[in-house]
Amino acid sequence: MKEIKLDILAIGAHRDDCEIMAGGTIIKMVDKGYKVGILDLTQGEMGTRGSADIRAKEAYCAQCKMGVIHRENLELPDTRVEVNYENRLKLISVIRRLKPDIVLAPHWEQRHPDHRNTSWLVQESAFYSGLKKYPVEGEVHRPKKLIYYLPFNYDIKPDFFVDISDYFLKKMEIVTCYYSQFVDIEKDLHLTPYVAGVMERVEYFDGFLGRAVNVKYAEGFVYQKPMLIDDFSEIRVNTF
Repeated sequence: MKEIKLDILAIGAHRDDCEIMAGGTIIKMVDKGYKVGILDLTQGEMGTRGSADIRAKEAYCAQCKMGVIHRENLELPDTRVEVNYENRLKLISVIRRLKPDIVLAPHWEQRHPDHRNTSWLVQESAFYSGLKKYPVEGEVHRPKKLIYYLPFNYDIKPDFFVDISDYFLKKMEIVTCYYSQFVDIEKDLHLTPYVAGVMERVEYFDGFLGRAVNVKYAEGFVYQKPMLIDDFSEIRVNTF
């Protein structure tokens, strides 16, 4: 497998997870010159619409439009993302090979069990990847930062926000790469009502987060560590 040193690795349970919840930030980081990669844990083969092959083509379309330099699939069984030893070994192998400084993972409060388990699997694997005696080939590597992107949940308070106002339209264009999931869906809405109006939900949610920090659109993240600054002027949001 390809070895490349990444600045940022975004991880999602399914093809499209990273784009929907953190796509604007990913595009922005690419635009800033960071080397960004995406790891999808499953091929999405259990989804009501599309197929593994169709979703692979859609993911490639999204990758090209985002400018992400690397994307791969761990090929865990869809609907069976489990937090276990075997899956840790597989994920640690990727972390040690790509050596990201920053890892993005889904927040653990999720409707979809695969998303919840992905959050915990990434957390455990990122930690154990730094243990020299853990039985996985490759140089020991532990990411410096583990950051969680949000689901559509208005009760989760982000630790920080990223202004994606200049990148929002590009994000929406990229989400439409997943035509089988979010565009051609009318005949299956009775089976998967969750996807009804996804594009509108993305716009409203990112707009809601943006209003919290006085910008048009934003994405929110949870860090679980105190934030440290060196200059008060770095705080962009004014009190009054």
